[in-house]
Amino acid sequence: MATLRAVQGHGNVGICALSVSVAKERHLAVAGALWRNFFPFLKSLRLSQTPSSQLADTAAGYTLLALEIPSSAPPDLQPQPVVSMMQLFAWDDMVTSQLVSRYLSHLIPNSVLTDSFNGIGYSSYQALSIRAWIRCVLQMYIDQPVSAINKTANEPMPTEQLVELTRLVFKLPEAENILMKARVDQKSYKQDPKNALLQFIKAAGTTYGSLQALSEKSAMVTKCQEYIGDILKYVKPYLTKRGPVEGLQITYRTIGYLVRYWALILATSKGQQLLFRIIDYLLLPHALFQQDKGLLPAMLAAIRETLPLFLQASISDTVLF
Repeated sequence: MATLRAVQGHGNVGICALSVSVAKERHLAVAGALWRNFFPFLKSLRLSQTPSSQLADTAAGYTLLALEIPSSAPPDLQPQPVVSMMQLFAWDDMVTSQLVSRYLSHLIPNSVLTDSFNGIGYSSYQALSIRAWIRCVLQMYIDQPVSAINKTANEPMPTEQLVELTRLVFKLPEAENILMKARVDQKSYKQDPKNALLQFIKAAGTTYGSLQALSEKSAMVTKCQEYIGDILKYVKPYLTKRGPVEGLQITYRTIGYLVRYWALILATSKGQQLLFRIIDYLLLPHALFQQDKGLLPAMLAAIRETLPLFLQASISDTVLF
């Protein structure tokens, strides 16, 4: 009897193992079908200028599917399907900020996802997510009519999604570390993504100024470049259309903070190219005046408001200009 029970026990283990194997095969088959039949359509919509919230939700779901069953993802997403999905829906500057904001809000809180990036040694995950957030904040007025009148009382409020993304980004270890070193209190602007962006820029500059070792300074310059990406590209639509007013304000205010508080960074060999582009794009006459026209009132107001920031950088101990 004991022998029979032992045989039965081994048989039960074998049956359980077989059941698990069958379940895994079924899950893999279902996942493969989802990728094969629906993902191409989803991918074709990612550059839509009017994406639905369901598009971001579904893309986030596929990203988690790639995290759980990476082998089920199609060949064009391999060998790191999660990274490929993030590049498609979060880190591509061509994707609308609305889609990116909602997509990242689903994924940043996922600790398993964060651990997976750490596991494969993909250290740029946080920096690229911070960059995506910066772009989302800067482009929050992209779809607003150029003729919109600037009245503080009527200024569009940031979407709840952008407020939530700001909160989540500031919980990323890299962002938390920078804010902590600069002793920045998040409570005062947690509902205001624009002010949060300014405080982050200021904190990064303060952190750089506190570093002593040359290697640390060099690494911080590189990291800051990762954070802002091609920032002038993000605000180019405002400059090209000369509006809306809020777009010009957030452009000059943000870049003004960048020049003021990143003066030491922009004075380095790595940062000088960006400084020269800022001067060329935002301050030189050929960029400000339209042919046969004077300086537009909205742009003049934005420059007048932020000029002290640029001047404070120019008379700092780095003498930028």
